[in-house]
Amino acid sequence: MTISLPSPELIASFAEIVGPANALTAPADAAPYLVESRGLYRGTTPLVLRPGTVEEVSLIMRLASQTRTAVVPQGGNTGHVAGQIPREGKADVVLSLERLNRIRDIDPVGNVIVADAGCILEDIQKAADDVDRLFPCRSVPKARPVSAAIFRPMPAAQPCLPMATCASSAWVWRWCFRPGKSGTGSVA
Repeated sequence: MTISLPSPELIASFAEIVGPANALTAPADAAPYLVESRGLYRGTTPLVLRPGTVEEVSLIMRLASQTRTAVVPQGGNTGHVAGQIPREGKADVVLSLERLNRIRDIDPVGNVIVADAGCILEDIQKAADDVDRLFPCRSVPKARPVSAAIFRPMPAAQPCLPMATCASSAWVWRWCFRPGKSGTGSVA
């Protein structure tokens, strides 16, 4: 089966969205994005995109949808099931969320932290510690969560919800759910 790589024009269109410094095409630059943390799964890609805003993610997804380009989103590349790794021998574009790394809000009274998808868990844990709280999620040192909201030792079933979600159609849903206790003692 012949693999159809994105044309140079399509790669340039993607690069225009994030800027040339954040559109990686050189094999050495892309290499860290092509293997999971244990080295068990490896993939290939013609392009790694590193958007810095949700709007850039939306534009990337719109162009990918219009051109039927496969996109593999990647947070911290610390998963152990290879879902964050592009397929070997395919033309999947890697969408790295590492530049989306701001801690947007900390509410020690409500025990909530709102962080971008590219935040490193270590940074979230430090921010929580700075306000005398504990973010209990543990992983490899440079892991990035998909989202983070709760940062007090609580049951794992408590929600961790993002502020914005970008669908594959490029539609962006912005929201922020602040979990709180209901009168029954459960999270509302």
